[in-house]
Amino acid sequence: MSNPSYVPRHFVVPAYDFGQREDVQWREPDEAWTARKVAQLEASRLQHRICFGVAQLYMPQSDFTKYTKLAEALDVPYGPLYKKLTGHAVMKLEDIGRLRRHIGPRLDYWLLGTQTASSVRLIEKQLHEAHLQRATQRH
Repeated sequence: MSNPSYVPRHFVVPAYDFGQREDVQWREPDEAWTARKVAQLEASRLQHRICFGVAQLYMPQSDFTKYTKLAEALDVPYGPLYKKLTGHAVMKLEDIGRLRRHIGPRLDYWLLGTQTASSVRLIEKQLHEAHLQRATQRH
């Protein structure tokens, strides 16, 4: 994998929140930021939404609760996938395409940054709680 021109998680404070928490603290652009750096911030926000959706909304209620199993299902190496899902590397459209084929169109909703996203996230939360309840009832 080539050395990226930026690291998406470096736009989040603290960086380890990237893809792990829905609401994260983003670095704020200032007058010294170039248009390219602002575009990288926006791309990082989009990647974060996908990574959060995969790690926190999809994986816990799927058969793919480990990154290694998800990598197998996507037919990609574990290392690069893990780096992308944790914001250490930049996702390509091909990566998003693989995830969307595997997860389905719900990935599209994770990209929304509007009021619609709140409604979809509420539905996701309800699905997750129903999954946890079913899992508890099995034991």
